Amino acid sequence: MKRLAFLPAALPAIILAGCAPADAGTAGERQSARILTLRLSEAGRVGGARITPLAVVEDSRCPAGVQCVHAGTVRVITRISAASGKDEPVLALGQPRRVRELWVTLLGACPTPRVGVRMGAAEYRLSFALRQDVAAAQPPTPPPCR
Repeated sequence: MKRLAFLPAALPAIILAGCAPADAGTAGERQSARILTLRLSEAGRVGGARITPLAVVEDSRCPAGVQCVHAGTVRVITRISAASGKDEPVLALGQPRRVRELWVTLLGACPTPRVGVRMGAAEYRLSFALRQDVAAAQPPTPPPCR
C-alpha cells in the first residue's frame, strides 16, 4: 500500500500530460510563425520576403446567422516575392503551402459574409501566417473580425 501513496498527488499531472497535443512542436517552432493581416493589394514583409494578396477568387464561406452543410472556403491569389524569385499561388483557407523559402497559410478573411450583402474587394482583410522553417501542424488562430 505504501507504493501507491504518491498516486493521488501525481494523478493530476499524469492526466494533464495526456492532454498536450502530440505535434505541438518546440517553443521555438511555435513562436517562429509571423501573422500579417492585409487588405487586397497591400504588401507586408517578413524578413526578406514580401507578400501581397491580389484577388479573392472564391469566397464560399457560410454567411453569419445561417446554418450551412458545408463551411465553405476562401481562395486568394497572392504574390510572394523573395530573394529566390516571385510566385503568385492561389492560397486556400487553412491549407499551409510552401512558396519559395516560406510556408504560407491563409488563416482567415474578414468580414464574415452576410446574407444578401455582396462584399467589395476593398472590404476584405486577409490574415496570413508565414514561417521560414516548417509548416505548422496546427496553424495559429487568426485574429478576430472586428
